Amino acid sequence: SSIIVKRIRKRLLRENKNCLILIVGETGSSKSLSGLGLCRAIDKTFNINRIAWMTAKNFLQLLNKEKLKRGNAILWDDVGKGLKARDWYDMINKVTIDVLQTFRVMGLCVVFTVPDQSYLDKMVLKLFHYFVEATSIDYKNKIASFKFMEIQINRRSGKAYYKYPRCKAGGQVRVISRLKVKLPPTELVKEYKRIERIKKKEIREEAEATIDEMEKKKEERKFVDKDKVIKEIKKDPTPFIREYKNRKFIDANLI
Repeated sequence: SSIIVKRIRKRLLRENKNCLILIVGETGSSKSLSGLGLCRAIDKTFNINRIAWMTAKNFLQLLNKEKLKRGNAILWDDVGKGLKARDWYDMINKVTIDVLQTFRVMGLCVVFTVPDQSYLDKMVLKLFHYFVEATSIDYKNKIASFKFMEIQINRRSGKAYYKYPRCKAGGQVRVISRLKVKLPPTELVKEYKRIERIKKKEIREEAEATIDEMEKKKEERKFVDKDKVIKEIKKDPTPFIREYKNRKFIDANLI
């Protein structure tokens, strides 16, 4: 793991680049704990204030409020949770591209966690530098283990290739197929889980409020007094009139 961490640190501190890492893993695979451990390995100053919870708004607020320095790591956890698929694609496309454009030379590392690769648009996948698949957690020895691959893009074909990193050891080239990092301190994990419960509750409450509002509007539409609406339009049709090619008409969408 020290070899990979050194490469990432070199990218951040010496090459004036950022680093985007994607961690995938199904529910219960401990991808978030792996993400915490990876962030901590890359950035020893990483703390609870550098975690963005689920929404793009939380992520952008973190970027704007935190005093970030070159070499700092950020965890964007459960990206897009609670959003519809199309909204998720639009959000991750826009924000990820903005990230690349706005702090490309700030030397920051952002670790994203998602359930699986299918959550991502193909174009967005090409923006990441490393792909991580959470595999297991050794709680006894406090070690997170995962597959770690570099993403290389063929600039002519546009195809993305996933390759295990290689390094020289004893005069031979060695393939690094697994990466292990220490889990973060117990205090950080406890605080993470505490805030995670609060954030997930907020997401559930927002979803419930959205459903209630949709049902309320649906019920309101059922009890519209059409005669009253027609009378109001006849009384003053001006707000509902549109003009197109010298022709005036009442637009039903404005009613």
